[in-house]
Amino acid sequence: QWSSDDEDIAIVSGGTVRALDSGETRLTAKFGDKTVAIAVEVDPAVKLEADRTKVDMQPGDSVQVTLTATFADGTTGDVTDKAEWTTSNSSFAIVEDGYITAVDRGESTITGKYGKRTVKIAVSVGALDVLTISAKTIVLKEGESKPLTVTAKYKDGTVKDVTDDAVWTSSRTASAEVHGGIVTGVASGKATITAR
Repeated sequence: QWSSDDEDIAIVSGGTVRALDSGETRLTAKFGDKTVAIAVEVDPAVKLEADRTKVDMQPGDSVQVTLTATFADGTTGDVTDKAEWTTSNSSFAIVEDGYITAVDRGESTITGKYGKRTVKIAVSVGALDVLTISAKTIVLKEGESKPLTVTAKYKDGTVKDVTDDAVWTSSRTASAEVHGGIVTGVASGKATITAR
């Protein structure tokens, strides 16, 4: 008489073992008053791949990642829903069944695990690529004002006017002041305006 401790992992009938899912179980054979136990480890995937290994997102964005397993017999299958998903930092990105949602600016690593195989997806939320200012040089008279704008291009391709969000400073407020991107000439001299 054969039995399996975990029939979700493997079943046995007449001495023939059939693997059902990845994991470990113990098979027991009983004959008369004697029993023998066999440890069984099932790892059906020989390779695990994600359709993307790096994701650039903005807070609030979501993206679906698909996991494909290659089995010992050479066949492949989508195991996204069967995999165990974790995030290295839920403050920046969360994941459920391969569905990644960006929470806040920062970086996180999403891990998909199926059997003993794992795959990691690097998630970057709100990562800045290039910051561009509308003018490199401006000339002002005393009391004259001119607006500057700052445009941010993020690694996911998003372009956004960040003039109001930027922190503006002047290297010499005696010559020029800046407030919210509006530069005003104060007196003769030079100043460097910085937005960050």
